[in-house]
Amino acid sequence: MIYHHPSELDRSRSYVATIGTFDGVHLGHQRIMHVMLESAHKHHLSPLIVTFDNNPKAFVEVSLIPEVLSPEDKQDLLTDYADVLTIPFDESIRHMSQTEFIDYLGIDLKELIIGYDFRFGYKQSDAVADIVTTQVPPVYLGDKIISSTYLRNLLRDGDMETMKAALGRNHYYTGVVMHGLKRGTKLGFPTINMTIENNLYSLKRGVYITLTTIDGVDYRGVSNIGFNPTFTDKPFTLETHILDFEQDIYGKKVKVAFLHFLRDEIIFSDLQGLRDQIAQDVADTRSYFSIKGDNHG
Repeated sequence: MIYHHPSELDRSRSYVATIGTFDGVHLGHQRIMHVMLESAHKHHLSPLIVTFDNNPKAFVEVSLIPEVLSPEDKQDLLTDYADVLTIPFDESIRHMSQTEFIDYLGIDLKELIIGYDFRFGYKQSDAVADIVTTQVPPVYLGDKIISSTYLRNLLRDGDMETMKAALGRNHYYTGVVMHGLKRGTKLGFPTINMTIENNLYSLKRGVYITLTTIDGVDYRGVSNIGFNPTFTDKPFTLETHILDFEQDIYGKKVKVAFLHFLRDEIIFSDLQGLRDQIAQDVADTRSYFSIKGDNHG
């Protein structure tokens, strides 16, 4: 269940909660969720995840910090663990002390589970009496601490294999299929098109081997994310050619998961050059799946 205001929560319950941005819902975040659920079971408490619609760091620094996941995808992943209260981080919440924020929640909070780097309350000004606080240590991948910043670096590099290891799943975008300019169809490689939100620009531009989930079924494909530099009138989009697929899915909500970075974007001097390269991309994609299978974990 997703709640959008503390007043919607059941005040008759006692809670164990975790508070954070949880951008990416990576293995470190997942460990926090498991610790919370273990405590809820042991102490007969209701688990609750408190998160924010926007990134508090971006709000405070007035800067654009690309998000790993859209708020909707993040909420969908978090609700697999517990009920979620998602609220906007604004000036009012920014200046709340720990005690004031707990009062704002208005619940009987018995225990708070936090990550190793979590900072709570305005200038960390006080501590909350009568609430047990459990800090969860970081999760490492090799010698790197898995964090949202680490994920953004992986996205910038197009390293989908390490991204999967840090997430425990493939990185993906979810969106609604929109009408495009039909250029892919004219080239012999029809695509489905999705507009990417500005704050999700962190993924390296280029061509990827992907899996597209439509109505619960996975389809192999090859995707281009970026502006498509051969055409100068293109917005920032995700275009996916699904192999051996001819259904009309305009208006459908689909998920595109990124398995492997294939190549950088290329500017072609003519359409035949572009057509030949797409044909090679499709051949490389078929070869990948013949070796790896549907590696979507």
